[in-house]
Amino acid sequence: MEQTIQLEFNMTITRLAGYDYGKSVYENQIRDKINYTSPIIRLVFPNRIVKIASSFVQGLFKGIVEQIGLDEIGKKVIVQAASPQLEESIMSNLL
Repeated sequence: MEQTIQLEFNMTITRLAGYDYGKSVYENQIRDKINYTSPIIRLVFPNRIVKIASSFVQGLFKGIVEQIGLDEIGKKVIVQAASPQLEESIMSNLL
């Protein structure tokens, strides 16, 4: 069964940056909700988010990488964002 986690940000925010901010979002919005045994984990960013820095991505995914590793993220985690280009950017920033 697929698990979906809707990420929430202040309505005025359209760009995300900062390793510590990414870690904070993981701690506050993902850590206690995520089920690592789900075959698919979908992280949904609001459509108003148009740019995400690699520092934010690395902070956000740090805890997930520690739990399941980069290989499993590629298989299990789906990122849903405002555009396919942004989704690809997020996943490529993990490497």
